Amino acid sequence: MDTNDDLWDCTKEKYDIPKIGVRWTLKTVQEAWRRRKFYLKTHHFEAYANDQIRMENKPNDVPTSQFKELLKYWNSKKFKGKKENKYLKNTPIKKKEYVDAEMFNQKEGTGSADCSADE
Repeated sequence: MDTNDDLWDCTKEKYDIPKIGVRWTLKTVQEAWRRRKFYLKTHHFEAYANDQIRMENKPNDVPTSQFKELLKYWNSKKFKGKKENKYLKNTPIKKKEYVDAEMFNQKEGTGSADCSADE
């Protein structure tokens, strides 16, 4: 399914949910999907040293072809870059580091790092 509309259409075919329940339904499905991805990654990827062992311990409910694609994605530079950026973004900055960064980016002679008044 490519869009929320596709997901909603599929859900309506299986369940009798009033239109007012769209947001709640989509949010619930999103949260369940995130939990599932987390489970798969922690129990079937990070738990094993290499892809051969991972394939030997593949979950029974995931087709082999899809699991191979998932392993390919988790091993990709693109995924590893996303993971690294996520950790960098969420790393707290100490006050001294913030001040040093602010001073480093300040142009000489401006007197302030706040550029909002310059524009």
